[in-house]
Amino acid sequence: MKILCVVDNQAVEETGLLTEHGLAFWIETDHGNVLFDTRQSEKVLFQNLEGLNLSVHAINHLVFLSIASHAFFNADLKGVFSEQVQR
Repeated sequence: MKILCVVDNQAVEETGLLTEHGLAFWIETDHGNVLFDTRQSEKVLFQNLEGLNLSVHAINHLVFLSIASHAFFNADLKGVFSEQVQR
């Protein structure tokens, strides 16, 4: 199993990754790839996936974390789903 942090509120400057509040993880398993949460903006998610050489085409499972007591927002995933449909 391999776990990569795709979005966080901190990033090493030299990576070119964007930051925003919250977490999103890419998890590689023997059963496929999981995108665990998407955080706030599609722009940050897509740029960081690209910067980590990951593709939305390789997502097999998508897990959303929603905490009703917090004002977290998931990225607008129209882009993720339209990319998946185009494969």
